Amino acid sequence: MKQINKLEQELGVALFTRTSTGVTLTPAGKGFKGYAEQIVNLVNQALVASHQYSGQRQVIRLSTSLMYPSAPFMAT
Repeated sequence: MKQINKLEQELGVALFTRTSTGVTLTPAGKGFKGYAEQIVNLVNQALVASHQYSGQRQVIRLSTSLMYPSAPFMAT
């Protein structure tokens, strides 16, 4: 429960309506739940995909321009 309270504080919105008989999702909670489910599904898909390569060594190279962080401040 502490983690849910912390998440609500971080988001600045209540995700649950708490009563003496239980809890229900708020409209914000329902919206958040949809995104959370998508994230969990994507993580599961990534895990399944990565298991296809278990035992194989793969190299991933990532690069970016040194100017990329300042791009939004450059005149066009």
